[in-house]
Amino acid sequence: MTTSGILLVIAGTLLILFPFIVRLAPSPESVEKLPPFLVYVYRRGDFYFATSPILIVAAIAYFLYLYLR
Repeated sequence: MTTSGILLVIAGTLLILFPFIVRLAPSPESVEKLPPFLVYVYRRGDFYFATSPILIVAAIAYFLYLYLR
């Protein structure tokens, strides 16, 4: 019961701080200036989706390792 209470307090604190954290985050335009092998940004209208090709390759390698092990 104590653990769930602590998790709820942490979740509430994050929800309260979320608007302030979003204001500090870099704009999508500045993220697009990074090299494409570090960050890939998909943009359609007002929707932005950013991912890292390096993380995708690492995840695929990890899953292949688990599958072949």
